[in-house]
Amino acid sequence: MKSSILIFISIFLSINFTMGQSMQNVIDKLVKHHLLDEGNKEEMKLFLINQQDTSNNIILAGLHYFEMIKLVGHNNFAGGNMTLPELTKDQQDSTNKEFLKYLTEINSADLIASSVYSECKANIEQNSYQIKYQLITDLSQKTNYLVELRYQTKTKNPIPIKEIEDAINNWRNIGLLKHLTSNQIELSKSKAIEDSCENLNEVLLNFPFVIHWFDTELENLSDPYAELLREFSKISHGVFNPTNILDNFKRPIENKVTVKFKLNEKEYLKDLRLEDDWIDAAFIDFVKEVVKENNLAGQFYELYEGGQGANIIFLTSEQYQFLKKNKLLQFPED
Repeated sequence: MKSSILIFISIFLSINFTMGQSMQNVIDKLVKHHLLDEGNKEEMKLFLINQQDTSNNIILAGLHYFEMIKLVGHNNFAGGNMTLPELTKDQQDSTNKEFLKYLTEINSADLIASSVYSECKANIEQNSYQIKYQLITDLSQKTNYLVELRYQTKTKNPIPIKEIEDAINNWRNIGLLKHLTSNQIELSKSKAIEDSCENLNEVLLNFPFVIHWFDTELENLSDPYAELLREFSKISHGVFNPTNILDNFKRPIENKVTVKFKLNEKEYLKDLRLEDDWIDAAFIDFVKEVVKENNLAGQFYELYEGGQGANIIFLTSEQYQFLKKNKLLQFPED
């Protein structure tokens, strides 16, 4: 009797989820696109039944979970910290080819938004991932962010489409979007309109490699400062290009984290306070001072964020003045 009840509950939950996708359709789709091994089918069913949800972010969470399980017990995933492999150029090229194929299948299965696909594809092309776990983590985080953003837009007052279009034209004119193709710009514009953005900062966040947003309660507790330096380099499009980046966040000494890197043949080092998993605000000031000392063609600026996150953008002095004067972005002091 008890077994029959459990079977009934399982069948009921498999066809009555919050987003309306039937359990079997989900599993069939994942198998069809080679995203789920035959041996993991039952585990994925149990995962989704437990969540009582088959929305895309939950499906990605399941795939993320299975990839994490593969790493648990291995030397490169001890205590939640990863030691990433050092790849030769040929190995990285082969890995990128595999990741692009996986990303294409994820996209073909309609599990991610076009903006997420474009961002992660660009990340693959820039050798940002060494193992699949990194890619799936990025896909899951970006999709969760969009879900949260859509939830928030229910109470939003979106800015007019013409204002968005005028801002984009101005951004293009000052070279802020010169690294993007016309197609990428159109996709990003459509995404911004779809998300009912309330201000131009939110609009610009939809354009890849312009703003880097991060939670000041750091999510990466292995080498967060090193990761931020790499992301800052991306949004500067190589103007700020640190090498030999290291931080000892996971092994601090006397409650201090040391960040090291090399820029223009000079070594830089900074000791930062360790306060649980919160960023030390002195890190941003340190990076700005290094940029200034090297007379780079631009500077990092903070944009108004309104929460516990941080929005960082790299601008020339002329771009900054133009954006301020014409109110095309909102800075903290505005």
